[in-house]
Amino acid sequence: IAKNVSASANINYVNSGGTRIQQGSNISGVMLALLRTPPTFDNANGLSAADALAKNSSATRYADGTQRTYRNGAGYDNPFWTVNENVFQDDVNRLFGNFQVDWSILPELTLMYRIGMDYYTDDRTQTYARGSKAYPSGRLFLDDNNLADITSDLILTYNVDLTEDIHLQALFGQNLYSSATSFTYSQFDGAGSEEYPRTPTNYTDRQVRTGVADKRTMAYYTDLRFDYQNSLFFNFTGRNEWSTTLPEANNSFFYPSVSVAAVLTELLPDLKSDELTFVKVRANYATVGKDAPVYGTVTGFGPGAYSDGWTNGISFPYAGRIGFSRADQLGSPNLSPERTSSTEFGLDIALFDNRVSLDVTYYDQLSDNQIFSVPIANSTGYSSQIMNAGAISNKGIEAVVNLGLVRSNDLNWDLRVNFTKNTIKVERLADGVENIGLGGFTGSSVRAVAGQPYGSIFGFGWERNDAGQILIEDDTASADYGYPIMNYEERAFGSYNPDWLMGITNTITWKGITLSAQLDIRQGGVMWNGTRGALYFFGTHKETENRTGTKVFEGVKASNGQTNDIAAAYDEGWLSLNNGNGFYGSNTEDFIEDASWVRLRELTLAYALPKSIMDGTPFSGLTLSFTGRNLWLSTKYTGVDPETSLQGASNAQGLDYFNMPSTKSYVMAFSLNF
Repeated sequence: IAKNVSASANINYVNSGGTRIQQGSNISGVMLALLRTPPTFDNANGLSAADALAKNSSATRYADGTQRTYRNGAGYDNPFWTVNENVFQDDVNRLFGNFQVDWSILPELTLMYRIGMDYYTDDRTQTYARGSKAYPSGRLFLDDNNLADITSDLILTYNVDLTEDIHLQALFGQNLYSSATSFTYSQFDGAGSEEYPRTPTNYTDRQVRTGVADKRTMAYYTDLRFDYQNSLFFNFTGRNEWSTTLPEANNSFFYPSVSVAAVLTELLPDLKSDELTFVKVRANYATVGKDAPVYGTVTGFGPGAYSDGWTNGISFPYAGRIGFSRADQLGSPNLSPERTSSTEFGLDIALFDNRVSLDVTYYDQLSDNQIFSVPIANSTGYSSQIMNAGAISNKGIEAVVNLGLVRSNDLNWDLRVNFTKNTIKVERLADGVENIGLGGFTGSSVRAVAGQPYGSIFGFGWERNDAGQILIEDDTASADYGYPIMNYEERAFGSYNPDWLMGITNTITWKGITLSAQLDIRQGGVMWNGTRGALYFFGTHKETENRTGTKVFEGVKASNGQTNDIAAAYDEGWLSLNNGNGFYGSNTEDFIEDASWVRLRELTLAYALPKSIMDGTPFSGLTLSFTGRNLWLSTKYTGVDPETSLQGASNAQGLDYFNMPSTKSYVMAFSLNF
């Protein structure tokens, strides 16, 4: 723009979406109906799967037009009905970018202003055809979501040599952040004609809900960096932030950090050699503040809705009347910001002219004043309350190894290995709070419990003696003679968090052709296979194929501690109508599985055209690439994939209940530079 002023901008547009199907704990879930259907009933009614998926009504409808299911009107939707009739579609349009101006006021003083925006619309349409099990009269949902984030930064940077050996970079900044979300949810019931399932005027009853969630933060911050001979570094930062999600008395919070680093090979030149290229040690202490969820300080209202858990219930407006009720969650007008304090030590080493490098970091973090939704007595009129309710610690080590295995004019081969071991533990909860439910399902729950690893999965298991052996009922008068004895006191069966993670990436480049492969390795952590537990009850799991034999359960007799030798019937009575399953019975323990895996996360083949070909064109480079993701999995887990989650992107991971398998994806791309 001028001799000492420059400007830049970028803008990006992304359109995404698709046609999706119901999943998980849902009577229209494809996996739920598909796996529960006995092999004596053909969901496709003699058609091939391709024909049944091509909306051939003979697969999903009887002659009278009613839905064709093996339970003749009860239970769940035929999976082909779900795919063809209960269609969910979404369309996401996202626009994001920023504009930046840089002004060099003096050679050592610069001022930068940047404003950025991230805006998207997410429009969702869901139909349930007339005759669906969840909504027999038919239902249409229209769910339109909008989000607009605006971020503004004004930064003044001062670079100066304080002495011949000491350099200072001082940064002073101001930040503004605004987030505005809104939604309009429309529900239409009572389909008139099956020919127009996605037309709102085709329905007799209509309801509309709207909502907004607005948030703003403002901050002033500084970053002071001292550099001694480009070998010894001191860094001090401070940030004070204000947030509209916190009460006025607590909405200002300050958090500083300090770090020091020393490049030993510069401070002590004699350390350098042909073998040792670079050594750096570093240490850091920092605190970070975090505000509260939007509207966590107040108790809101919402449209009244009442259900017994078995029927669709009623919701307002109802019979021409408008009704609102208090939210089930009680706000807290005295919330304080969360704070995380961390201490970190690191070592960076490079060998053989950077052919080999190692970065190792140890960290110890404590997050205090954590904000949770905590269960409270229903006699208060509410089921939970937002509050500062706990402290969680994270301790671990991270290591990165880079190896230049081959270096030549035409061929290069690089190997990168990442290793992470993290231990996350609930250190304490608020007074009077015994545990906090993070999510769950019948037969299992994920909780935060003081003294336990975060994300522990709780449920019921077998009664054991002091040596940990399962107790077998040996009273001949008992109906459970020969079977393990259930302990009805809930306990933890481990956390979904892994013991350690490793990533291995190989990158080979030859004359413009690059082949890269990334392996992900996860060791430890557990998963609740609720799908297997339910299929025992329904008798559709391979392991229930033999239902006429007997089994001597591993354990000791409850009365005398002797090794069990009682042959108990291993039949429908145990597998379906007793604690042999995790659906009708209370058995969680037998369906807790190891969630370890080895996965080919990504494989990429790319080709960069030689520069000689680009000469004489307005382009400086062209790269073509093909990428496959999630192509191969090796795991002992017997479900579809230990990476799936019933609860989606939430704190309650490690639950599998008729989850959809993970997807493979294939991406072709080109990058053209001007």
